[in-house]
Formats: sequence, C-alpha cells, structure tokens
Amino acid sequence: MELQLSKRDVKTLNALSKSMKLKKEELLSRALHIYMDDVINYQALKKEIKAWDALSEETLQNLEKSQL
Repeated sequence: MELQLSKRDVKTLNALSKSMKLKKEELLSRALHIYMDDVINYQALKKEIKAWDALSEETLQNLEKSQL
C-alpha cells in the first residue's frame, strides 16, 4: 500500500521520526494503530450513549405515566 502525504505531513513525519529515533514506517504504523483504537472506542462510546438515551427516554415515559 502506498500513501500520499502532504509536504507538511512529510516534514512532521521526518522531524518526529528523527526525534523519536524510529523509522518512518514504524512511526506511521504506531500512529495508525492509535488512531484506529480511538475510532473503535469512539464508536463504542456512541453506541453506549445511544443505549443510555433510550433508557432515559423509557424511564421518563414511565415516570410521566405513573404521575397521571
């Protein structure tokens, strides 16, 4: 797989690679893993929030019914 990086990203990659003493490929691999983990966690959080919203709505409806 090949990636097309902007000049800015290449400069950043080169600087980080040098300062961290990592090969550029290793740095990109680590960054990609971190990013993908964050996306997975974000999706799980959205799913959990949706479940809590549904539960809250159900609880509110039950409360309103009980007050009638």
